[in-house]
Amino acid sequence: MKASDFIGAKANYLNVAKAKELGVLEKPLTIKDVTEEKIGKEGEKEKRKLLIHFAETDAKLVLNSTNNAIISDAFGDDTDGWLKKKIKLRTSKVMFQGKMVDGLQVSV
Repeated sequence: MKASDFIGAKANYLNVAKAKELGVLEKPLTIKDVTEEKIGKEGEKEKRKLLIHFAETDAKLVLNSTNNAIISDAFGDDTDGWLKKKIKLRTSKVMFQGKMVDGLQVSV
């Protein structure tokens, strides 16, 4: 078992391992809905995050600041304008807790 497989591994949230398992990397995914959720570990301050729901899978993508900015730049600041738009997910090296790990990055 690898600890990196559990980074961001929450109930039905996409991480690199889950995206590979579902076969959704580098494939067009249609944004079905955008919701807000408070995310955080017990004992830590919860953060409000946007979640992308896709037509092609039940797994949701928790948007980090970079992915939020990429989608906002392409489709506008109002998340209603993101609906029915297509994005792709790819892996990218990111810094997480002082270590370089594989993370998901969106492309439009």
